[in-house]
Amino acid sequence: MSETMIVAKFGGSSMANPSLVARRLEEAEASPSVVVVSAAGKDAYSVVKMTDMLIEYDEDKSPERQARLLQRLAQVAGRTCLSGESVDQLVARARGDLAHFAEHHFPAAALGERWSAKLLSEMTGREYLEAADVIRFTNEGIIDVDVTSQLLRQRVIPGGQYVMPGFYGATESGEVRTLERGGSDVSGALCALALRATEYQNWSDVDGFYTANPREVPGAVPITELTYREARELANG
Repeated sequence: MSETMIVAKFGGSSMANPSLVARRLEEAEASPSVVVVSAAGKDAYSVVKMTDMLIEYDEDKSPERQARLLQRLAQVAGRTCLSGESVDQLVARARGDLAHFAEHHFPAAALGERWSAKLLSEMTGREYLEAADVIRFTNEGIIDVDVTSQLLRQRVIPGGQYVMPGFYGATESGEVRTLERGGSDVSGALCALALRATEYQNWSDVDGFYTANPREVPGAVPITELTYREARELANG
């Protein structure tokens, strides 16, 4: 792997506004080789996460739920640089995913990450890297780190730029499995480990650490200096 291999992960609140993610990648001093993404989260247009909508759809595959899902995807994609035709094509492919995921043993809950990665790939020209091809589970549902590392190193070419869905992988027989909720963080860290990355970036839509949650405490201010130990304590608090 390259000496400057960087893996970056963007969460749901970031992927709710993928134009900002694309801008971050464009402005980065050293562009990440692999970007791992979550499904679109909450934003000003929706208080429901895409994954929650997909789980509800899996329980009730009504035309109304499908319409709301596709409308949400179109809403996210429509606030990007993509043309109306490209957005329509993205939504059409997503409709096909919903129609066929059960037949191909693809959990509905994982489709949000797939759609995020497809969208960012379309926006940035990065190659789409299918997580089911490189994140390997044992038949018992445990990630096989050795096989995953081998597959990722075979697939990721030094100097290339990729975007991969987080949250899921597959067994050797092709059965797609998901991680626990929030599993895209695991996918990103696993990818960095497997590729022996020199840097792993886990991006948030909040710039830095604050004295409190700025969404809940209006008077919260950024902390200008923090040790790794203090950051870990804040994250676990």
